[in-house]
Amino acid sequence: RVGEGGVSMAEGWRPNTPPMRAADRLSVLADNPVVIIHFWAAWNGVDRLFAPVLEGVRSEFEGRIAFRSADVDDVDLVKFCQESKVVNVPALGCFVGGQRVKTIVGCRPAEVLRAEFAALLGETVTPDQPVQQTRSPAGFLGWLSSLWRRCC
Repeated sequence: RVGEGGVSMAEGWRPNTPPMRAADRLSVLADNPVVIIHFWAAWNGVDRLFAPVLEGVRSEFEGRIAFRSADVDDVDLVKFCQESKVVNVPALGCFVGGQRVKTIVGCRPAEVLRAEFAALLGETVTPDQPVQQTRSPAGFLGWLSSLWRRCC
């Protein structure tokens, strides 16, 4: 399948979060009190929708949380992905003191990410507006519409 500019959807795209390298994973987890790892795949279109939301929230926490990205298709990171219990993407592995404390699977609105990240730091955040679950229309288009509303 070909996307914008004639580039295959599985080629050329990656999140702007600095990449996690297999050789650096232990030092990244040891040297940073709180680490968020965005597990992603180039072939997953949902990652493309989610990445800008994550980037916006990431900028609010840089300097207090270390952010990295891990391509689940990178053969050097397969074992790390398994150890992190990643079964779906996008996923955010949340590590505190070098230990995985939770995994956030799927797209989440910025308000939810903000609250999750603040909680990892021992802070609280009051969302600007309550997060509501709305009933979506049935079928694939309804699911896609619901996904879009949750991510953007």
